[in-house]
Amino acid sequence: YEYSDFININFNSFIIPSNQLLPNEFRLLDVDNRCILSFNYPTRILTTSIDVIHA
Repeated sequence: YEYSDFININFNSFIIPSNQLLPNEFRLLDVDNRCILSFNYPTRILTTSIDVIHA
């Protein structure tokens, strides 16, 4: 993730492996470093991939 419109802040976020999930976490959805988005503020999302993106 990158907060480029402000101070140049960026970080990585990876899916938590299934064998490391806690009982209250979601498989293939929970990550080790969550992104926080502003409420009622325009947000731009750019998504890239080196393979197919399934939605």
